[in-house]
Amino acid sequence: EEFNPLPVKYILIKLFKTLLKTQEDSTFGSTFIDHVPIAFGYFLHLLRPSRVPAFQVVFLEILEDDVFIKRMLDIAIPAYHNVYAQLLVDVTKHVNVLAQSLVTHNSLTNLYQSLYDLWNKLSCLYPTFICEFAHYFSNFISIPLFSLRNLVISARYDQTSLSWVLDTDALERRLDLLPDPTGYVMDAGNRLPPPLKSAVESYISLGTPINFLEDLPHMFQARDSIAHLFQSPTKMMVIAAKLRSKALFDKALYYAAVNSQNVADYGFTNSVPYIPEMVSDFLVYLCIISVENCQYLGDYVGEGLMTRLPFIPIAKSLLKGMGNAGQYFIISCMVSHLRYLNKHTKFFAQCLLHIFKLASEDGNLRCDIVRCLFEYLFTKEPKSEGILMTCAQIFRNFGWTLDINELPKPAEDLERVVKNIFVIYIPDPQTVPETVFSESSDSSKTLTPNEEKRE
Repeated sequence: EEFNPLPVKYILIKLFKTLLKTQEDSTFGSTFIDHVPIAFGYFLHLLRPSRVPAFQVVFLEILEDDVFIKRMLDIAIPAYHNVYAQLLVDVTKHVNVLAQSLVTHNSLTNLYQSLYDLWNKLSCLYPTFICEFAHYFSNFISIPLFSLRNLVISARYDQTSLSWVLDTDALERRLDLLPDPTGYVMDAGNRLPPPLKSAVESYISLGTPINFLEDLPHMFQARDSIAHLFQSPTKMMVIAAKLRSKALFDKALYYAAVNSQNVADYGFTNSVPYIPEMVSDFLVYLCIISVENCQYLGDYVGEGLMTRLPFIPIAKSLLKGMGNAGQYFIISCMVSHLRYLNKHTKFFAQCLLHIFKLASEDGNLRCDIVRCLFEYLFTKEPKSEGILMTCAQIFRNFGWTLDINELPKPAEDLERVVKNIFVIYIPDPQTVPETVFSESSDSSKTLTPNEEKRE
């Protein structure tokens, strides 16, 4: 009860900075300096909040310290990242336990807000780190892995102005002048199941197998088909009798085995019939291949991304074969990769615009695209340049307005946010979707940036 953690905090921070300064002293070897952050991290782990509750606030303040964060995460040393990830989990688990115990005193509220700010800071400044440990973090925080990764992947990598996203030529920048994403997304091909990866590579290069587009939706199903079949031999016999062909029966067993292996690799999903991470990895891998092909063909602007590459036929097959729920899911996967303007953002923005153009007779598909873009604008912080740019391109190039009969009516506060987004980021009265607002609502009131933040 008499323990005062504040002096300990100042001593620890000062000690950490002093030890780092010894790097300039030739009497200390580089090996000694390399072990300082690791030793310091292990010491903090011994003082984790679940073990020393009186130290919980100071523990979090040390994790928020800029010097400590930069030393642990700016340097590409896996051991440093592992230590910081462990410390982050230590404090997150502790706050979760308190929250689940319905503890509501002010100290917990302040601790929760500080932890939220830290996660937001890390997702903005170090998205690769969060993506790298997404599987690990998802075991300790109450947010699905897919949502966690999408939240990070839509974060900005810098704090530059967003004014350029409204330029009419925002998507005309040369591919070779745009940066590649780093970290998690670039390893998408390595995470794909070998049968799926080899099939898509064969289809893109040789156009075989011929029935690839027809069979593709079946490869993403989230069910342990083999286990189910062997648990019910009678069902297997019924399937064999219905197919009346050994080739078709072998094909059914093959896809059952593929689904079972996919579930083993990615894990079960509780709410959707498909494996979200695998679909996202598949789309990103197609993006990587398409961008490489464009650069190989000398198409530096990327005009052939849609017209000369097989992505659109594959995407159309998925949109058609996975049903209405799967259609919205595929669009959501594409929208989640609209970040700052890099090669992948350019690719997926052009994909969505091209699909939007082709769907001139499909109001449901167009509505799903716009609704998904708006949902990300409502929920994601900070606002992604790619999402804003794609929204602006749709309303400028297609002259398409939202119809209140096509979209579910949002709450009044969301209506105000939508209008505010258009007033701030797309300041052209002709492009503001007035038809989405009812005359009786209070949505005509425009928010200031500070009011929008509070909303």
